Amino acid sequence: MHGFGFAGALMPLHLPPERIATGLLGFNTGVELGQLLVVAAVWPLLKILERRPAARRWTGDAVSACICALGTFWFVMRTFA
Repeated sequence: MHGFGFAGALMPLHLPPERIATGLLGFNTGVELGQLLVVAAVWPLLKILERRPAARRWTGDAVSACICALGTFWFVMRTFA
């Protein structure tokens, strides 16, 4: 999905056609590695919170709400900007 979304962003850079695939691959690799780093950073905290009954009740809902809010924000910004 990232490739389709950002392929158009490479066009204004006026890359030679033979460099577009390489640029797109590099960009997507960076995005995926960034996502893995975020998960690696947050995972231990979530595992600690999972052991606490009080935190366990709200952690999943709170994290889901934050992800939903961030996704909605990005969608609105990209759609109407």
